[in-house]
Amino acid sequence: MPLFPNDKLIPGSEKAYEGVNNKQWADIVRDLRNGPSRLPFVCPEPYPVGSGWVDPKPLGPPEGDRYVGQICDSFTAQERAAKIAELAGRVAALQAGREAEIKELKAEVERLQAELAKVQRK
Repeated sequence: MPLFPNDKLIPGSEKAYEGVNNKQWADIVRDLRNGPSRLPFVCPEPYPVGSGWVDPKPLGPPEGDRYVGQICDSFTAQERAAKIAELAGRVAALQAGREAEIKELKAEVERLQAELAKVQRK
C-alpha cells in the first residue's frame, strides 16, 4: 500500500485508501487524465434569452403608493371635518350657556337698579 505525503498528517487516511480497489483507482485516474470538467458556456449577451432574467427596476417608491397617499389624505380630511364639527358644537353650547348667564346677570342688574332707585327715593 503506497502512502501519500498527507497520509502522515491525516490519521486514518491509509484506511480510506485500503477501502478503494485498484479498478476504482484506475477509473479516478482515467477521469482526471483530461483535466477537470469544463466550465459552462459563457453567453456573449448580457443574459441569455428566455433565462428568466429581467432588468432591475430603478429605485423609487413602490407602484400604487400614490393611491395609498390619496386614501390617507381622504381619511385625514374626514377626520378634520369631524373635529371641526365637534369644536363648533362645543362653541355653540358655550355661547348658549353664556347668553343665558348674561340674561340672568342683566335681570339681576335691573333688579338691583330698581332696588337702588327705591332706596334713593326714600
